[in-house]
Amino acid sequence: MRVPANLGHPVARTERFRRTAGEIEVLLAAAEQLVFDGGAKLDADDPAYTPEQALGARVLADRHGVRAVELAVRLLGNPGLSRGNPLERHFRDIQCAPVHAPQEDISLLAIGTKALNP
Repeated sequence: MRVPANLGHPVARTERFRRTAGEIEVLLAAAEQLVFDGGAKLDADDPAYTPEQALGARVLADRHGVRAVELAVRLLGNPGLSRGNPLERHFRDIQCAPVHAPQEDISLLAIGTKALNP
């Protein structure tokens, strides 16, 4: 745990770190819920779970993951971008999530088309 000399206690005890950690936890929990709930509905052959809902879950999970890692890197600062820090790898890896097909623009087009043409 990092303890800056001028602070006198671990940075994780500061309000800023605790609040940001809370936001990261909420984002990741929501992403996990979306993915696992959708997977359970697909496994159960739930006819009410539409392809558009699956696409929407993917878009939101990607956005939440990217935002969570972005917050963590910003919180840590330059050390978060150092090759020796595991967070740097997470930061690089999460950038790939929105790139894989179907990409967000195509997903949103399909969702919007279905919404306007039920």
